[in-house]
Amino acid sequence: MADGNLDDVFKKYCGLPMVNMRKCLENFLQASHQCLKEEDRVGLNVTMAMVDAAIDFACHNSGDRIALFMAESGMYCVEKHKDDMLTCLNRTVPSIFQDDFNSNSMHFYVFQKENCAKGEAIIRCIEDSLLQCEDPTPSNLVHGLLKSMKEVTPCARTANHAAANYGPSLHQIVTLALIWGFSHHHYLAIN
Repeated sequence: MADGNLDDVFKKYCGLPMVNMRKCLENFLQASHQCLKEEDRVGLNVTMAMVDAAIDFACHNSGDRIALFMAESGMYCVEKHKDDMLTCLNRTVPSIFQDDFNSNSMHFYVFQKENCAKGEAIIRCIEDSLLQCEDPTPSNLVHGLLKSMKEVTPCARTANHAAANYGPSLHQIVTLALIWGFSHHHYLAIN
């Protein structure tokens, strides 16, 4: 496929498919609203703001950042270093791999105040793993994506890192970003 055609795919993908995906996620979060305690409900707004920030970053200039990530072997880099990332995540934030269906916690997609430190550890694991790639561009783009998402949370607005123990679950940011990246890769592979 010629680069011009690939640009058209990203432009199209950042159009209606992204609008539909966002609306679907927004509906899911709105439906979840009634299942949450009052104090947790505001977290859904933060989660949606993080999703919007990710979409804005990835679809900037009709998807140029996605195209650059793909052109610089970003998916190959992620695939090559996914075990490093998972090992680091399991070592530094093992709770993200624990399925605790008995608790009332919906930490996967609800902004929760205790997760800023976990989010920082997740970001470090991902960035450190991706920096092992031959080209730093994929790591830089993922860093930009995660940074843009974090900037819309109270974690980013906290002056004191020690006081940042009341921020969003960056686990959800990373999970959404990776799911989006892998689903995007799959979408391109089948179209």
